[in-house]
Amino acid sequence: MLGLVQLVLSIAITLVSLIASVRFARTDSFGEAFNFSAILAHIGRIGWGDYIVALIVLYVALFAVVIVLSILGVLTFGLGFLLFFSLAPAFSIFVARYAALIYDSAPAPA
Repeated sequence: MLGLVQLVLSIAITLVSLIASVRFARTDSFGEAFNFSAILAHIGRIGWGDYIVALIVLYVALFAVVIVLSILGVLTFGLGFLLFFSLAPAFSIFVARYAALIYDSAPAPA
């Protein structure tokens, strides 16, 4: 039972935190990262279904890359792990840009 509660909370936090981090970066206001009504309204403008599908696509793509690099790491005695750690900044930039594009897919309130 506790595991189910933890799963639901982690999914809810993930949905809100991505938009919150983009709002924080765009407005330079720490308070805007915790403006939950504005965050939920913005997700509503994006569309909950579209937003969740976009996040699923992101996580599946990242999971596939991690699996391929892990298998490569096992087969090449560590080369894949070294490659993963050298590409981690690029993955980070990709996720940030993807999040910004999701945020920009709906107009911000005036």
